[in-house]
Amino acid sequence: MRKIILSLLILILLVSCNYKNLYAVKYTMITDTFLNERMCNLPCWQNITPGVTSYAEGMKYIIKSFDLAENFDLDEVKGSEELGSAFLWDFIKLDPSTTVNDRGVIRKEGYEDVISSMRFSFHYSFMSLQDLVNLYGEPDQVAFSLGFNAHPPHTKIYLIDLIYDEENTMITVYTFEKRSKLIIDENAIVLNIIITEKNTIQEWVLNSYQKVVDWEGYGDYAFFLEFE
Repeated sequence: MRKIILSLLILILLVSCNYKNLYAVKYTMITDTFLNERMCNLPCWQNITPGVTSYAEGMKYIIKSFDLAENFDLDEVKGSEELGSAFLWDFIKLDPSTTVNDRGVIRKEGYEDVISSMRFSFHYSFMSLQDLVNLYGEPDQVAFSLGFNAHPPHTKIYLIDLIYDEENTMITVYTFEKRSKLIIDENAIVLNIIITEKNTIQEWVLNSYQKVVDWEGYGDYAFFLEFE
């Protein structure tokens, strides 16, 4: 009897481990396309380039490449012809306790059938700031602002954006308020990656953030004192 119980416990443990492994794999598919399975360099992602790849081609490629019918929830948001459309895909929730999934968005604006921007949001992120800098090099500028965690306990967070001018790319990382001193930490977790069609990031950041300065590496920046 004890052997049977022990065997059942081992079986349950193995199933639990396999479930966790599957869960991790599902939630890191998009992450892997940046860290391990890159087909091209920024501003291209998996052979999709804003300003070059058509919106229709982008949707077809994503559905085919990631087997979205099985692994993802799909949604296309269509606005007016002037506003354009967006194609979103989410991971199916394998854990009922989760409220947010990793999400990818490709967007087109106006009458043009070309992708204008791509955005990737990571709820279960395994990418650090240093991972991205090692892969894509040091950014040209860094922007900084305050924000709030969208989910309980709604803690205040610091948002730090790395801006790559030539690549039309912005990488968003965050650090929580409880940190004793606000610094640009190489171990900070990547929250979002935004890739645009043209060099509009600079204008957008200047209109949205309180401070934008040249990249000086990891560590403390003088303007952080205003937010301490």
